Amino acid sequence: MREVSDSTWELRVDGALVAHMLDYFQYLPLEEFLATRPEWNSPEISDTLALLQALISVDLETVEALAPKLHLDFLLQPSFLERKVYSYTHNLILNLSKRELSDYLRGLTPLLVDVLRLVVMEHAIPDLDRFLVRVTKETSDGRKIYKGLQWNQAKIEEKRNRVLRTWHKYYGNNFNYKHYVSSSHLLKLLMDYADDDEIKETAFAVRQIEKNLRNIVAHEVLFVNEVWLQERANMSSDAMHALLMRLIYAAGLTDQQQWDVISDLNEHLKELFKARILENTQ
Repeated sequence: MREVSDSTWELRVDGALVAHMLDYFQYLPLEEFLATRPEWNSPEISDTLALLQALISVDLETVEALAPKLHLDFLLQPSFLERKVYSYTHNLILNLSKRELSDYLRGLTPLLVDVLRLVVMEHAIPDLDRFLVRVTKETSDGRKIYKGLQWNQAKIEEKRNRVLRTWHKYYGNNFNYKHYVSSSHLLKLLMDYADDDEIKETAFAVRQIEKNLRNIVAHEVLFVNEVWLQERANMSSDAMHALLMRLIYAAGLTDQQQWDVISDLNEHLKELFKARILENTQ
């Protein structure tokens, strides 16, 4: 029986480890591994790995730097808000694939606000953004930090408009402009002015998931599994995610190339590593 050399054995073990990390989208551990195995690395591997990590981390600055370098300019074609939603949703999809249901649910609120903004602009109030204002506050040591989005009271109240009518309908003259923009605010605008009943039903259903599932998970330590979801909401995680994706599609985020980019780049990395194995065994 032919003996396997130590170097060949190590190569096989390393190859199995790389394959495992790619199968489970473990890009940070893979970066650490490559730091100790430079013979596995290459500029294209390093850039592709960094881009993948940036995409699932919503590191849009790094995406902007690396996408043209890797001839993936399509990643920069959507608006900044749309790119945020694509990127953040990739992260949630990975949570779901790893059965990290608590993290998935906790991640719904920030995503839902951005998605509903896009849906409201698409189906109800195209110029919604002019009624929003970015809020920064000064810390005790003089630094200015971003706090979030609020409703622009001056813009909303300067003349009659749809936002003002909705605030009067639900809050009278008592709308609190110190509150940050929420999914509840945006859902009211959508329900008042969108014509598509299916979109309104989907938005309402996703908002109920946030109220009945996400909020308790965000404020208490709970074990969340499929049984818990069925008991509390009478739906599976797959059904819940299908609802979310239906709403995201209603926001206009239907570019399949954007949705496939993680799996496509992951497969490309596998091919690049196979090529490195061939080079190192010749």
